[in-house]
Amino acid sequence: MQPVAPVVPTTTIAVAPPPQPVVIPTPPPAAVPPAPKSTVSYGSCDDVRAAGAAPIHKGEPGYSTKLDRDKDGIACDK
Repeated sequence: MQPVAPVVPTTTIAVAPPPQPVVIPTPPPAAVPPAPKSTVSYGSCDDVRAAGAAPIHKGEPGYSTKLDRDKDGIACDK
């Protein structure tokens, strides 16, 4: 007969799963404020030319319909 090894009791340890990562929501990006409206204005096309700004296209700083005689969107072009 062969010798029998003694039975050693085993201990089972329950291991908890790792915690779930904490997700911190990021705030939405801040809105970019619109660019301020132009405060450039000219009294006449002579003033525009003296400032070296002629011609002025519609949407550009200093454009005004009072300076655009032919209403083509380009002030002080003539």
